[in-house]
Amino acid sequence: MPTTDFARLLLEFLVSYIPSRGFSRHTLRSYRDCLKQFLKYCRDVRGMNLRRLEMKDVTARLVEEFLGQIGNGRCAMSTYNQRLAAMQSFLNFALREAPETLAENQLLHRLERRKCPKPAVRKLEADYIEALLRAPDPNTRRGRRDMTLMTVMYDLGLRVSELSGITVRDVRLDKPSHIVVMGKGEKQRAVPMHEGTARMLRGYMREWRLTTPDRMGCFLFPGRSRDGRLTTPGVTYILQKYAGMIGDRFPTVPPLITPHMLRHSKGMHLAREGVSVIYIRDLFGHEDISTTDRYIRATNAEKAMAIEKAIGPTRSSEFPDWNDDRQIMEMLGLYS
Repeated sequence: MPTTDFARLLLEFLVSYIPSRGFSRHTLRSYRDCLKQFLKYCRDVRGMNLRRLEMKDVTARLVEEFLGQIGNGRCAMSTYNQRLAAMQSFLNFALREAPETLAENQLLHRLERRKCPKPAVRKLEADYIEALLRAPDPNTRRGRRDMTLMTVMYDLGLRVSELSGITVRDVRLDKPSHIVVMGKGEKQRAVPMHEGTARMLRGYMREWRLTTPDRMGCFLFPGRSRDGRLTTPGVTYILQKYAGMIGDRFPTVPPLITPHMLRHSKGMHLAREGVSVIYIRDLFGHEDISTTDRYIRATNAEKAMAIEKAIGPTRSSEFPDWNDDRQIMEMLGLYS
């Protein structure tokens, strides 16, 4: 049986096109998983023969029904948007060789992304961060490694994927000290280090014999995964280990400490110190400045709460209710 245009384009999309666009491994996995779920839907729900599936069969209505299975929770909305983006991207790619799909492509692009409520910024206060970073035993080799790892992750505000990808050649310990990290979308950026962090890292690299030219390609913090990288569960385990040691001193802190909480905490602490949102954006590698703005908004909310607590609530009777002002109401068109 000859290969259908759908099968050929799908293979080219996943094997050649998407990897060439510089997307991260997470995006590649997300697109692959979406298309795999789409094929399962076509086979198991719609009873379609995948071996005979052609591009003319991939209609906007079919994709919309596939996406319609997804619920309305926050995580579900995020999944919906990810799968919509993947299907739109695939049809855009296929359009170059299957122009007859243009009408369906246009219909699909009329589907709107679901609005996901943004999660609250979960932060850790500076005294907790200090206690957490001091929790490892400095008299043991493993303790010194964990202390350095957590300090680098917090001081530079790194994602786990960025931390795990750092190699020895990415580290610059001469002033101004910095580390070159690979962020989302395979975009590199240089992140400056505090002098104390650089000093700690220099001692760690000397102890773990990472200073010779033959070690330049080694991971700075190796893990036990197949490719030698640290994993998110591995970093979370390290954080949980030391969070458990200091938990009694901070009863209001949630028991589960995630790596991303360290990153959010660094952003909040920089915002509190009045650091420019532009600098925080560049430091964190945010594509959209609105992502960085949440640290400023959260800080402003804290200030407002502090002011209210300090001066107390204002009696509402001191101000007239504008709803009783007929002139204003008429100007707003609220009186006929």
